[in-house]
This record gives sequence, structure tokens and C-alpha cells, in this order.
Amino acid sequence: MIVIPIPVVSARRMGRSSRPVLICAAIFAAGAFMTSAATAANPLVTGRGGCGFGNFWKSGSPMTGRFFAPAVGVAPQDWPF
Repeated sequence: MIVIPIPVVSARRMGRSSRPVLICAAIFAAGAFMTSAATAANPLVTGRGGCGFGNFWKSGSPMTGRFFAPAVGVAPQDWPF
């Protein structure tokens, strides 16, 4: 909810529809794998499991890449600018 105005304003300034940009933002928000604060369970893993921020970065980067490609490729096809 906090970042919604950023893609909306950016799309409007470019003269484009904000719908595909919002869809991409929603997909990226759902795939927040590189941060230890993404879900309520992650701080438990960080604290008790002994994992640090670097562990989330190492394991989350490939998973975020898997979310990035479909979001950028499919969203504009289904929701054109």
C-alpha cells in the first residue's frame, strides 16, 4: 500500500496506463524474497535459525529473478499500456 503511488505517478508522467505497472509492482511485492522482513516468519528464521541478511540475499536473488522475467514479459501483454 505504501508504494502504490510511486508506480501510478510514474506511469501517468509517461502518459501510460498505470494498470500494467501496478500489476508488476504487486508481483514484485509478492516475491520479496531478498529481505528478512518480508513475512512474519522471516525474523524467526533470522533470530533463532542464525541466518543473516546475506543468506536471504543469496537464496532470494535467483527466486526474485524468476519473478522478474514473467512480470516484465507477461504483464504488458495481458494489460497493455
